[in-house]
Amino acid sequence: MKQALLNIFFMSILMLLCQSAYSQEDIVFNGLHFSYNKTKFKITENKVEVRGVTRRDTAIIIPSTVKNSHGIQQDVKNIGMSAFRQCHFLKRITIPNSITYIDWDAFYKCESLTSLVIPDSVRYIGTGAFNYCSSLTSISIPNSIITFGDGPIFEKCDKLQYNEYNNALYLGNQDNPYVVLIKAKSKDISSCVINENCKCILSEAFSGCTDLTNISIPNNITCICSNAFEGCNNLQYNEYNNALYLGSQDNPYAALIKAKSTNIIRCRINTDCKTISSSAFKECNKLTNV
Repeated sequence: MKQALLNIFFMSILMLLCQSAYSQEDIVFNGLHFSYNKTKFKITENKVEVRGVTRRDTAIIIPSTVKNSHGIQQDVKNIGMSAFRQCHFLKRITIPNSITYIDWDAFYKCESLTSLVIPDSVRYIGTGAFNYCSSLTSISIPNSIITFGDGPIFEKCDKLQYNEYNNALYLGNQDNPYVVLIKAKSKDISSCVINENCKCILSEAFSGCTDLTNISIPNNITCICSNAFEGCNNLQYNEYNNALYLGSQDNPYAALIKAKSTNIIRCRINTDCKTISSSAFKECNKLTNV
């Protein structure tokens, strides 16, 4: 009993030491709330994120660096989860080139926000980041983007102006208007040729397009978010070793969309495959070898 109590005591001391060694410091600067992870002995890099606002500014400029309590200048890398959620007063915001990650619901329901330029440094935009931004008319998406969250990102952005190409609606930038395919032009389309400059297909982009039978996907695609083709029951796939693919005439296996069945135990991916849908092997509980 005595030994057990001693063990609990030492574990408690260890936990307290760990908490003091690895903690989070908050900074308030120019109306913005920042945080960064630190250790007791060394300030870690690349961990500063915007967490929220401390005043009701209509125009915000996010700085590329902030000073911590030790006077050390650090890069601002992330816009945190719900950082500007329901900031109804926010009309304009400038995002610096230091930002690489925009988290879930970051600008959710910013109803006064009208336009936004996302810098070339950004690699990821999370689910719900711009949902219900009802005044948003234009947004510039950079070529640097690698992937998006698995869920709606521009839901109820009814004023948003898209770029149309062959039965699909896109967002992008001045040099490439077709960076990301947001959704089908309508649920009634029967075919679609995806623009060769497109990099990502958003979640549920073609969901419910029951008449869709043929789609051409280029080799440039780097990400296909979950359920992009949910309910497309008439879509014609290309089969290879327990998986179903979509592609083009030159490469029928550009994108692995889903497993042939949830009961498969192994799958060999085609060597010409460029990307795998994030929900490709969902519920394949027996899969042991890929």
